Order: sequence, then structure tokens, then C-alpha cells
Amino acid sequence: MSLTTPTYREPAFRALIEHCTDAVTLMMTDGTIIYANPSTEQITGYPTAELVGKNSLALIHADDIQHITTNLFNLQAHPGTSISLEYRMQHKNGNWRWMEGTITNLLHNPLVNAFVCYCRDITERKQTEIHLRQNEEHYRVLVEQASDGIFLTDLPGHYIEVNSAGCKMSGYTREELLTRRIEDLAPDPDHEAIKVKEDGTATRSQWFMKRKDGGLLPIELTVNILSTGNMLGIARDISERLRAEEEREQLVRALQEEKEALYQAEQRKQAFVRMVTHELRTPLTGILGFLDLARLLAHQLPRGTSSESDTLLEKMEIMLRRAEEEADRETRLIEELLDVARMERQTFTLVPARHNLVTIIQEVVSAQQQATHTHRLILQPPPQAVVSVLVDRDRIGQVLNNYLTNALKYSSPDQKVVVGLEVERSTARVFVRDQGPGLTEQQQQQVWEQFYRADNSVPPGTDNAGLGLGLFIARLIVEQHQGQVGVQSRPGAGSTFWFSLPLTDEPSST
Repeated sequence: MSLTTPTYREPAFRALIEHCTDAVTLMMTDGTIIYANPSTEQITGYPTAELVGKNSLALIHADDIQHITTNLFNLQAHPGTSISLEYRMQHKNGNWRWMEGTITNLLHNPLVNAFVCYCRDITERKQTEIHLRQNEEHYRVLVEQASDGIFLTDLPGHYIEVNSAGCKMSGYTREELLTRRIEDLAPDPDHEAIKVKEDGTATRSQWFMKRKDGGLLPIELTVNILSTGNMLGIARDISERLRAEEEREQLVRALQEEKEALYQAEQRKQAFVRMVTHELRTPLTGILGFLDLARLLAHQLPRGTSSESDTLLEKMEIMLRRAEEEADRETRLIEELLDVARMERQTFTLVPARHNLVTIIQEVVSAQQQATHTHRLILQPPPQAVVSVLVDRDRIGQVLNNYLTNALKYSSPDQKVVVGLEVERSTARVFVRDQGPGLTEQQQQQVWEQFYRADNSVPPGTDNAGLGLGLFIARLIVEQHQGQVGVQSRPGAGSTFWFSLPLTDEPSST
């Protein structure tokens, strides 16, 4: 899933991501991470590129996996809802870190189609809570070092101890707080929020603290009743978190808008391709029909009446043949556009069957040799008469035809083009070697890209028109056959384009 779609919203969208303090990830139902924002690396230690594609459950402590998977399974049945979890995650340096995560089910949303997870490192808070329970005699040292506000009160609510962070949060000195009650730091609407239940927990975990200067500070409060009968309250300033949540909501909205814009752009592109191919194919069909008819009528004209008429008829046939070749080339360009559109829509299908690769190559080379009268093709078959492969015969022929078309285009008439087939272990390797101008290392990388056309000079009189889609389509076809493509070349020394296919042990049909 790409988040770098160039639209007019990109600057604001990028700013939201880069300034979001929480780790933001998109996660599939099986736990696989498909996106991670920049803050994720700071929190987990893993670069975003390393996290994408990784299963997040592999980072979770074994004691927490069952709890998380159960909650994710239940969340999956409630689209649009969120859950909050605390769990341990292994940092890249090997340490276990406590995380607080909020997971929202947006699987039903076709523009997101994932769990949206926001998490932050709460290790310090968890360690403080655990140590306070385990080592109550050392609480004062821990309290003073904590970044959260820690308040100790008796059951009626009088403050009997507070740490430096709590003083800073409230704006009161320690001496001033020890003369006050819990109600003094709560605005009137939040008086109910600070009451403690019988089990020692607060009736509400989030409320506003009324500071000495009259300002209201949003906090998250955890309350526990100690064995001494006193109450221990740990307050965290959540101002930044609330701002981060607002940023997160804006991020989700921006993501949905970007996905919708991308979807609409893709729909318009597909409609344009359909319109263009239809508008071009219809007249081309008529042109090819008229050309066939014209050649048929030309063959029926009487010959031998005069040398002038015979010469004129020969010129007419040459021009008609060239016109047919141009029309055929335009038809191939249209088919390339349609192939690319099908691939992008994932409707490009193969019809695989077991075939003899030797036969396919022989037929393609024979057809190409008949079509060209200026070049010589040399076929170097393998020792085996049968090389069985499971392929779509027409599509593999299309790949080899593309290789040969490029080789002939960039070769002079006096230069031979060699086509060969090699078999090594479980792989068949087909190659086309020319003596053309060759390619630089950069061109060898770019030549497989969509719409790329090498700027190498072609021999005089050779048509260099094209969309730069042939090798791109060839690569995708071979990769769908679990094969590979490649090129070996250097400037001035020709090029060898190759593709490999896995062999099949069963007999081929042809």
C-alpha cells in the first residue's frame, strides 16, 4: 500500500505522519504489517522497511499472544470499533518493552482494509507500577524519578505525599498540596470522576486536573489502594496524546481521501484505456480489411501487358504490404496497452498446459524469419528433442517474439541474430543474442520498466516507434510462470536477452 501518491494533499498528509508521536501501523488479520510510520522506528528500533511484511505477533511476548489474538479475533467481528491493549514487545536491541496500543477495525472500509494500530511505549509507567507493588519500601526514590505525577492520599482524600512531577503538573508546591484534598484539584464537573470504587479503582480513568493557575490539564489516572489503607494515584499528562489522537483521526481521514482519489484516478485511467483502444481498434480492423481486399484486387489485375504496368503493380504491392505491416504494428501496440490494463486490474490470465519448448521456439523463429527478408536468424537447439514446460503457449511465444523484434530492430542486415535454448538441471533458459549497439548498466536496469525506451541508435531505415511496454509485459508474463528474465550487454558489443522457465517432468502435449 503506497502512501506516497502525489496529490495536492501530500504535504499536509506527510506532515501528519512525520509529526505523529505514536507508532502508527496498518495490520492484516493475520498480524502482517503492511505500513509503518516514521515514529515506529524510534519506538521499536526496527526501520520501517524491515517492519513492512513482518508478522507483528512475532515481536509479542509469549505470555501476551493469547490475550492479543483473542481480542483481535473478537474485534474482527465488530467493524469500526476499537480496543486498547497493554502488552510486551521485543525491541530490536533484544529488550522487552511495554506497549499501550489502540487498534481500530477498518477491515470493512475498502479504502483501508486493515487494522489501524496506534501504540506508544509505556514501559516506564509499567515498571513504576510493578516496582511500587513489589518494593513498597523503596517507593520514594522511584516516585521522585518518575515522569508521571504520583499522589498518595488517605481514604478521605487528603494528600499525604506527592512527587516532583505531580507538583509540576498541578502548579502547587509539595507543602501546598499537603494541605489540600483531591477535590481541590478537580473542577466541579469532575468531582464524581475522582471517587474511588470499592475495588480501589477510579470511576473514570481520564479527567481534568485543575491547576493552581486555574488552567485545566487533561490527565489519565490510575488508582490503587495500598496495604496501608492509603490510595496511590499515578497521573499522566495526556495533552500530547490527545493532540496525537486528533492527528491520528486526521491521518485516517487523509488516508481514506487519498485512497478514494487513487481509486477514482485508476477508474478514469481504465476508462481512458478502454476508450482509446476501442477508438483505435475499430478503424484498424476496417483498414486491414480494405488492405486485404486491395491486395486481392491487385493480384487479379492482368500482368505482362507492359513493363510499365508490371512495375506499377509491384510498387502497389510493396506499398500495400508496408501498409499492412504498419497496421499490424499499431494492432500490437493496442494489444500491449490492453495487456498492461489487464495486469493492473489483475484480470490478466494465463492458460498453462504442458508444451515442448523446442517446438514453440522453432515456430516463433520460423515465423519471424518469413517476416523479415533482411536479417538471418540462427537457431541453436539443445541436444534434447523435447524440453517439457508448463506454460501458456501463446504468451511465451509473445515473449520470444518481443525479444526477436527488438534484436532485429537494433541489428544491421549484415548482422546475425542467434536464438538458443539451454537446459540445466530443472530450468530451461531461452536467449536471443544480437550484435547491436548494446546497453549500459543503467539501461539494463531500466529496460524492464514500464514505458522505458532505450535511446540507442537503430540502423538507418528502421522504425523505432513503440510504447516501451514490450519488455515490461514480457517480464510480468515470465514471472507469472515462476521464471526470471535478464540481459547481458555492454556498449558496442551487442546484447543477450534471456528468460528462464521451470521444467516439468511430465510429457508435453506438443
